[in-house]
Amino acid sequence: MFYDAVMHELWGASNLPREGKKLFSPSNSGSCIFENYFLVDNESNISIPVYILPDLSAHLIIHEFIHDEKLSLNIIGPRSKGFLINRKNRKRTFIARFKPGVLFSILGIPANEIKDLSIPLESIINFKPENIHLQYFLKNEISVEQLFYKVEQLILNYFSQKNNSYILCFLKEIKNSKSIDNVHQTAQKMGISNRHLQKICNKHIGLTPKEILRVERFTRTIINRIKPNHYNWTDIAHITGYTDQSHLIAEYQQLIGRTPFQLFS
Repeated sequence: MFYDAVMHELWGASNLPREGKKLFSPSNSGSCIFENYFLVDNESNISIPVYILPDLSAHLIIHEFIHDEKLSLNIIGPRSKGFLINRKNRKRTFIARFKPGVLFSILGIPANEIKDLSIPLESIINFKPENIHLQYFLKNEISVEQLFYKVEQLILNYFSQKNNSYILCFLKEIKNSKSIDNVHQTAQKMGISNRHLQKICNKHIGLTPKEILRVERFTRTIINRIKPNHYNWTDIAHITGYTDQSHLIAEYQQLIGRTPFQLFS
């Protein structure tokens, strides 16, 4: 398996993501909302097994299909569980990755209402296809980079964004902490109650604090596994805060339906 840290996905073949993926950075104005943009090109229509992993970020997904002269535009909510896809019949997939915690402030609906869901963009905003010049996607009249910036401008025109300082603090806290298994201690350190932390996490990120810590800890296991001199699973369980290897295996099965041994075999 090949772990793509930018897309937070596990690919079944290590050569495909490098050949069929292009990464773009948002503009200065877009960087307050988006982490990055990327394109997955599969015009040869190869079946590419990909594990979409649990993720704190929401995504805007634009699909061009092999046999269809139309696009699919969807907002994908934060993911508390992973799943397997093969990307077959998708000619090109354009993906804009939102920063964790901005979803409520730009959509105006609690993020937990679209957790683990795919929602058509037009059901969230008063969207008209001509607003992003869909004919450019289908006729390839402008560059991929220009397409991303047209989408970015649409989002910036429709949404206003204001960060919640507690969410930013919480995300920074779990990223910098070696032990991330105690929500109560984290809330105390931030100077807020467990209940308030629960409320703002559900609203802005779409997952509970415990689910957020669970996703972060799971992600750390993958990062430790793919290091050049990777640790064994017993060591990884200890390093990332699991009780033991059995606890780690059970977590993998719950989150993505595979054991770590099956996933990385």
